[in-house]
This record gives sequence, structure tokens and C-alpha cells, in this order.
Amino acid sequence: MLFIKDLQPFSIVEDSGFVQFVKALNPAYELPSRHVVSRTIIPALYEACVEKVKLKVANGVKFCITTDCWTSRNTVSYIAITLHFVSENFEFNNILLDCCPMSETHTAKNLAEQIQNVTTEWGVFDNIIFAVSDNANNIKSALQNELKLRHFGCFAHTLNLIVKASISGHDVNTVLQKVKQIVAHFRKSTSTNEKFMSFQRNAGTEPLKLIQSVETRWNSTFYMIERFVKVEDAVKSTVALIDKELPRISPEEWLLLKDLLTVLKPFEYTTKEISGQKYCTGSMVIPIVNGLKSVFTRWAKANTYVDPVKAVTFELLNGINERIGNTERSNTLDMASFLDPCFKNFAFSDPTIADMYKNRIIADVGRIIQEAQANEPQEPQVETSEFSIWSYIDSNIASNKPRGTCNSRAIIEVQRYLEEAVIARNGDPFKWWQHNKYKYPYLSPIARIKLGCLASSVPCERLFSQAGLILSERRMRLDDEKTKMLIFLNANQ
Repeated sequence: MLFIKDLQPFSIVEDSGFVQFVKALNPAYELPSRHVVSRTIIPALYEACVEKVKLKVANGVKFCITTDCWTSRNTVSYIAITLHFVSENFEFNNILLDCCPMSETHTAKNLAEQIQNVTTEWGVFDNIIFAVSDNANNIKSALQNELKLRHFGCFAHTLNLIVKASISGHDVNTVLQKVKQIVAHFRKSTSTNEKFMSFQRNAGTEPLKLIQSVETRWNSTFYMIERFVKVEDAVKSTVALIDKELPRISPEEWLLLKDLLTVLKPFEYTTKEISGQKYCTGSMVIPIVNGLKSVFTRWAKANTYVDPVKAVTFELLNGINERIGNTERSNTLDMASFLDPCFKNFAFSDPTIADMYKNRIIADVGRIIQEAQANEPQEPQVETSEFSIWSYIDSNIASNKPRGTCNSRAIIEVQRYLEEAVIARNGDPFKWWQHNKYKYPYLSPIARIKLGCLASSVPCERLFSQAGLILSERRMRLDDEKTKMLIFLNANQ
């Protein structure tokens, strides 16, 4: 765990302080050398982990994958592929299949070849029903055109593009640049920061540091504004005290920041919700998009904000319509929403679309019932003798066989599901299906497949954050194979 979870370098076993620490705990214990750790212990743990993961993957029926690329600090390019599925007992599984170096150029053909090699090696390629990545043309082409997979552009990435484009207008951007400049100075200047902290302490509040935005994460801009507005008095007083020529935020600009915070809040909430990987985010896309459209349509008509923020509101609404469009045309996402007991048919903006997917699911359930009937064992031999003690029972059973067709039985099961109350939005759809899978024996297999789909490639991004810690300054010479093992163990152990 020292090397896998804590991401310590192998050489720690030779550091004098660590050696003394271990000796103090147990003088008789002999630490293994770093070569034993890297050449024997880690490979053995890796092989054992691979076998355990293979057993998990064997419990999957259909799979969703996410994929992304990353370049380490020692300029080695990696591609990661994660696997997501629901087990027979409705447990959601997230597995890293591989995070391997990719020396070839990132063309669609090369990316497709690498993804196919990894997924084929794990025996899942033919059962992938959904593939999620960012919106780069090369990876989209690799998944859609080369591999013929059903692709979905990372929803979190799309939200990021919508917000960044919407707040890039001249008036709003000018104010944000002022905020960034003030924040940068406060974070760099020890004396200014001390004045800033002292003002908050003297005011009887817990001192809070300012937050700087990061170019690649729009949410960081939201958190920067949120913190800046929260400590408004402290910022004003500190800027007034110091000699440094910093930009001044006018009363109108403070109001702009507060309005902007309100308008961006739904996107901040949505980004956090859709970035999870331990629950079904695929089923959330349609209700979330419909919710965003509803909120921003009302805001666009209300005209309650300052003019630059009104413009941002319209831009956000246009961005939703243009970049996301009509998500209710995605068969996988629609069925996931329908089969999520938190939403069911209430997720859809148009009742006719809800009815269309209800009929599709009824047809799928009907096919499952038909297949089940075809595989049922033949009926036991009926006694033909009128003097048999079983003849009375056999004749009653024969005359009372179920007369419903596969389709009628499917309609009844789906309708029964819809008539049950929806569960709370913070409820667990997997636990619900776990408790009700025997109640809906033909609907639950479809739910198991559709609810395994994610809506973002965040699992890969989180993986790369950990990989960045593995390839630290003390591990710059770590070879590709050891890096691959450590990343795999960190994700799956």
C-alpha cells in the first residue's frame, strides 16, 4: 500500500529516516531493497490484481467505456481506457483496463487500434454499447468511424465549452480579468495577504484565502467569483490600504459579479452531479438538460439582471441548444432515464417521446419473455388414464394455462413499474433494482444494461491526476511497464 495507495517512490525503503522509523517499530524486520519491491513485489501484486479484475469483468453483460489521453511531466503520452458495468446483483463497477504509453501520433486510426487491442484482450470489445470521450475530432472519429461504437461526447466537457464561450464577452471578461489580477497579487504578496487575513480576523470571521481560476476548468472561475464576493469587504479594505496599483472593482461591477454567480450556479451544480463515477450519470443527462433549458428560458424572459449578465444568460441558453441539442434522440440515454426509478417517464419534456420509449422497452421485454419461453423445459407428462389420481389435477392445469401473449405480459410488467412511486433524486437506483429485480424479472435485465452508462470521461481525468502523482520528481526515471502497473493497482486494488 505504501507504493500503490500512498504513491511513495521505491527508494523510500533506503531513506535513512524511513529505515530508522521501521527499526523503531520492529527492530527484527528487514526492509526489502527497492529492486525487490520493483522487480518482485509489485509485479506479483499486479498479476494477482489482474486475475481479480478478470473475475469482476466476467460478471458484466454489456459495457460502457471512457477513454482519454494524457502527457506526463516527462513528456510520455498515455491513453487510458476505463470500463463500467452493472453486475448481476446490481452493483456498479468501475475498472481501469489499461493506462499505457502511446508513442504513435494520435490519429483516429492509431487511437482506434489501441482501444480495440485493449478491449479485445479483456474480452469486452464485442459487448461495448457506449463509449464516452472528450469532443476532440480524432477520438470521436476513432470511436465512431473506425470502431463503429456508439459515441457520446463528455457532458462535463461540453458544459465547460458552453460556459467558457458565454463569459468571454467583453464586459464580463473585463471584470473577470480584474478579479484574476487582484487574486494573483493577493496570493503572491505575503504582506498583502496578511493584511487581508487580519481584516477578516478582526471582523470576527474565519479567514478565507482567495481562489484563482484555472484555464481548463470553468468551475474554478465560478469558485473564484464565489469566494471573491463572499469576502467583498475584506478585498475592498485591503486594496484601499496597499500602495500597489491594482484595478478597482466599481459598485456596478460588484453587482455584475453577484448576478453572474447566480446565473452560473446551475452549471456548477450540473458539472458536479455529472462528474460522478459511482452512480449512473447517463440517466441524468436528459432530465438535467431539460431542467437547464427550463431555468434559462425563464431567466432570459425575466430581465432581472444587469445587461452584461443578461447577455450571458442568452449565450448560455443558445449554447445548450446548439452544443447539446435534443438529447431525447439518444436511445441509450433515453432508456437509461426511463429505467432509472428516480425519473421514469417524468424525465422527458414531450409525453409522446416518453410513450415512444415505453413502447420500445415493452418490445424488448416481450422479446426477452419469448426467449425465456423458448428455453423453458418441456411440460411433465400428463397422466392419460381416467383412473389416475392425478388426472383431475392435470386436466385443471391444462385448461387454465396463461393465455396472455408475450407482448401483453410485457405491457403489464412495464406498466406495473411505471405505477410505482419514483424514489428520491438522491436515492440509489441500483439498490432499488437490487430489491426489485425479482419483481420485474424481464425488465431488470434491460435496466442492468442501460444503467451502466456514464455521461462523462471524468474517470479518466481522475486517473491522470493520480498518475501525475506517481510520476513525481522522485520517479522521473520510472519505466513505462512499472508506471502501467502502479496506475493499474492504484485504480483497481
